[in-house]
Amino acid sequence: MQYVPDIRTIRVMCTGRIDPSMILEAFLHGVDGVLILGCREGECHYVTGNIEAANKIDMTSRLMKIIGIDSDRLYFGHLSSAEGARFVELAEGFTKRIREIGPLGREIKEDKEVLKFRLEAAKAAVESEKLRWVIGKKTEFMDQGNKYGERFTRHEIGRLLDGILMDEISVKEIQLLLQERPLSVRDVSERIDLPPHRVLRYIAGLRRKGVVRLEGTDGVSPLYSLQG
Repeated sequence: MQYVPDIRTIRVMCTGRIDPSMILEAFLHGVDGVLILGCREGECHYVTGNIEAANKIDMTSRLMKIIGIDSDRLYFGHLSSAEGARFVELAEGFTKRIREIGPLGREIKEDKEVLKFRLEAAKAAVESEKLRWVIGKKTEFMDQGNKYGERFTRHEIGRLLDGILMDEISVKEIQLLLQERPLSVRDVSERIDLPPHRVLRYIAGLRRKGVVRLEGTDGVSPLYSLQG
């Protein structure tokens, strides 16, 4: 079985064991695309492994769009262990697509440090307890509903997830900035291109949780830093 040499193959027991943080870590190390191939639906040895993988990969794809990275750099496909020819077809097709998109970061006009910052914030976001809980409940909310018996459509879940992702990424970006040095709301607003009132809301929430503290003032502007 021969295929393009650009791909490095990493085997796992089940695609359900692939964590979104692993995908983002790969991008942080400079890979241009991530191709994930697993068993066909209904054929998972772990029953729901590939369903959970699809949920996690969908969340990662949505997150990539939010931080400005082409979501086509991530692809999840299905095949059986006997489909060697299909593996070659998917690998070569994906490689062709990535070559057309270009090197990682081409979509983002800023420098590589901006890309690294966004990926670090995204990785921190997917490692948060909130996002892990939400993605773990996705299938349950669509099939069985919440504790009130309300079922959600895929579209409704997607809208909810996009809102949570945007909030979590913004919060993680703020934390990364305050980790460097104390900053005012205006400073943070300019660095991550968010309206000051939204930055203030996020900082207020972090202060209530004891994550951020008031460090001092710069003239009349309060300065905030991470809690030591």
